[in-house]
Amino acid sequence: MSYSSPTLTFSLDVLNGADFDLSATYGKGETERCVETPWVAKTFAEAERVLDIGLAMSHPDYLGLMIGFLNKGGVIEGADIIKPERVKTRYPEGWRDQILEIPVHIGDVRKMDFSDKPFDAITCISTLEHIGFDAPSDRTDTAFDRPTELDDLPGRSPEADRDALAAFRKALKPGGVLCLTVPGGEGATRTIQDSTGRWAAYLEYGPETWPALASLPGFELVELVGFSEQEEGWKACEPFEKVYEASVGDDGFPRGCIMAMLKAV
Repeated sequence: MSYSSPTLTFSLDVLNGADFDLSATYGKGETERCVETPWVAKTFAEAERVLDIGLAMSHPDYLGLMIGFLNKGGVIEGADIIKPERVKTRYPEGWRDQILEIPVHIGDVRKMDFSDKPFDAITCISTLEHIGFDAPSDRTDTAFDRPTELDDLPGRSPEADRDALAAFRKALKPGGVLCLTVPGGEGATRTIQDSTGRWAAYLEYGPETWPALASLPGFELVELVGFSEQEEGWKACEPFEKVYEASVGDDGFPRGCIMAMLKAV
């Protein structure tokens, strides 16, 4: 491999049968990817065909996990508003060709229909919170159509989550699983500036918005854990509701993460 990290090494171990100890502390000074990636590895370990939502902009740790799954004979398709070719320089050179060979369906996933050939699992890792906010750009200097002024940020449809999960349900076999992670905290629309200085927004799920999402029709919640970033690293919240106490950092990025497994019913 052309990239390595402790998170990737551990996630590949989980893919190959190791335990993800929820009582341990992970990734001091890292983002929530340090717990999301091994969490989703459990789904890859039990699936054959996976639809990944938001593949193009994936973190290198997650890309490496997908490469590991592909190398074990797994099948991945993607759904995204961004063509991977647009951002191919983000991918480690040794993986680039293999990543670009993954079929990616381009457009709004809420309008896609995969019911003719449903999947064993869907992975939606820190992506749902952006659906309805982000749009693709034709500019050469940015993949996303984002404003330079904060006041110009678009709103998000109140039906965005319902429409997305309805599309996910249609894309899954009966009994298939949705592996979902979203930012957790008090519950608010958060704003950040991206690397180009443009403004972006995401939804942080709180004590009202998360239960509303988890109770949407078509799914049964089978596993749920909240993590928050603490001084020593990322730790599971006990009880779960403590994830709602996580606050965003000064950079606007989340310090709480909700990770759920939902079964299609």
